[in-house]
Amino acid sequence: MGSFAAFLVGQGYMTASELEEVTQATVLFGGRVGTAAVEAGLMTPDELDHALAEHLDLPEVPKEWLERPDRAARAALPVDLVKRQRAFPLHLEKRMLHVGMLDPGDPSVLDTLAFASGCVIAPYPLSELRFVELMQRVFGVAPSPRFAALLDAGRLARVQRGRAAQREARQRAQHGGPQDAVLGALAADHELVDEATFVATNALPAPAPLEPIWELPREAAVPPQGPAPSAGRAGAAELRRAEETLASASRRDTLIGAALELAGAFAELAALFVVRDGMAAGLAAMRAGEPLDIESILAPLGGEGLLAEAARAGQPVQRTPSAHLDKAVAKALRCEGGAELAVFPVAIGGRVVNLLVADSGPGALPATAAAALRVLAQLLGASYERLIRSFKQSPTARLDALLRSARERAAAAAVAS
Repeated sequence: MGSFAAFLVGQGYMTASELEEVTQATVLFGGRVGTAAVEAGLMTPDELDHALAEHLDLPEVPKEWLERPDRAARAALPVDLVKRQRAFPLHLEKRMLHVGMLDPGDPSVLDTLAFASGCVIAPYPLSELRFVELMQRVFGVAPSPRFAALLDAGRLARVQRGRAAQREARQRAQHGGPQDAVLGALAADHELVDEATFVATNALPAPAPLEPIWELPREAAVPPQGPAPSAGRAGAAELRRAEETLASASRRDTLIGAALELAGAFAELAALFVVRDGMAAGLAAMRAGEPLDIESILAPLGGEGLLAEAARAGQPVQRTPSAHLDKAVAKALRCEGGAELAVFPVAIGGRVVNLLVADSGPGALPATAAAALRVLAQLLGASYERLIRSFKQSPTARLDALLRSARERAAAAAVAS
């Protein structure tokens, strides 16, 4: 079975250039291809459900099960297991439990669910978006800021209308139809609006000035995979190994793990924030070698503060927190009073996509540590670029193979007839 990304292009859900945008979003911001496609306005949640079922050759989840999951089915699996396995119980029929799963083909998950419930498991494909919405509505698990924005129907509709207008204009240009007087025909690799304009147009409403940061209920998260940061200062061999992992990692989570391990060699705290839609959202952090959950931290970048300054200028910023927002961020990161915070922007093509925040305990971050972390931010940006290039190339190669296979099957069928 080919990749879901190649399937989406092959079935006309998106173009090859739109796939590049989607794969870049998955590398930078996490999540799955389908999530990024809905977020970009390329698909509706219903279209994603249908595409997943078609791609995996499994039945689509009945709408009534999504709207009203069976109470008996919910009782068959503990909530912690549902969150950990990302498998939602939808309907119980005698001894058969119908379950919506993010990975319905994973035999280990199926075995775990069967053992826990004592039932035969009937798997159905479930998107990340549907799973998060069900967990929020049925079990009261608050979504991360990213999914909270995505679940906002009004914002999603605006994004999709904008993308629909872009596709329509592109089709008119390709087929020689009537053009808007102020728009010429678009080149294949150009959009009607640039990315900055698109983000600004579809940005979330600015938060209230007195509530610059929120602590949301903790969401079950998959910890970053990759090298586990050591509790003490790393030696040359450990640093070299982490650098090699950073340079060769083929997964986003591995990049994050290696970056935090390297940062942990020079600072007590190392935290990565994602920059998106005018906000800095907590991604992952380590303090003294131990994971620190920061996914509930969300800070605006439109005003003053360390994070905002580093994101705007694209240059490191270092000082003792003094502004209200900086103090709130420091408290959320469990920094001691009087400690300096240093923020290092991680950029791709001049655009800041991450912020690396470091704290070395009471006092200032040593100059040698600051220099090392600045280099680390540059290495992380270069690793992101490498990973994005590999993702852009691999879906294209898989799509070519898919099309070749389809042609070969058609030729074989013609010969046989």
